[in-house]
Amino acid sequence: MNKEEARQQIEALSKTLEQHNYNYYVLAQPTISDYQFDKLLEELIALEKQFPALLSPNSPSQRVGGDITKILKRWLISSQCYRCQIHTADQKLLTLLTEPKRM
Repeated sequence: MNKEEARQQIEALSKTLEQHNYNYYVLAQPTISDYQFDKLLEELIALEKQFPALLSPNSPSQRVGGDITKILKRWLISSQCYRCQIHTADQKLLTLLTEPKRM
């Protein structure tokens, strides 16, 4: 395999792996098994080792997280907001129950 063929194969594998990552982590609908994913990733890593000039920092072999990290961050923020709302509601209820009634 020459360098141009390797570049094309790395690009194709990267796109495939990114799509499978999206399906798995974002959509929660995996389309291939973990074993199949690992085999594709191993193929990508082998090509990147054989052609180190083609290794990109954006390669699926170099990244951890991605969109799932953004989703988790949004979920954590919304969870914190929800907890704040519950706390506020609890405080209002406590105030209503403990304050003298005005008539």
